[in-house]
Amino acid sequence: MAISEHPPTGTILICDFNAGFKEPEMVKRRPVVVVSPKIAARSKLCTVVALSTTDPNPVMPYHYKLQINPRLPPPWDKEMMWVKGGRSQI
Repeated sequence: MAISEHPPTGTILICDFNAGFKEPEMVKRRPVVVVSPKIAARSKLCTVVALSTTDPNPVMPYHYKLQINPRLPPPWDKEMMWVKGGRSQI
């Protein structure tokens, strides 16, 4: 179900990545956190970052461990989740 209003920054949503993606990209439902504020000129744009219940191996400086309280419903009901942001080189 699509959202009809821009959620506040920091809100955790469940996003369905099944449509429009092909393996090995994310092709499942997973939690995401809203990282963009509402912008009047782009009211239908919401930037999110996917969360993972799996620890990165190895943990790198661009990974972020996030404590979730209260916990999300199963299967995402872990106390800690990871933002596995990537790093690019120019």
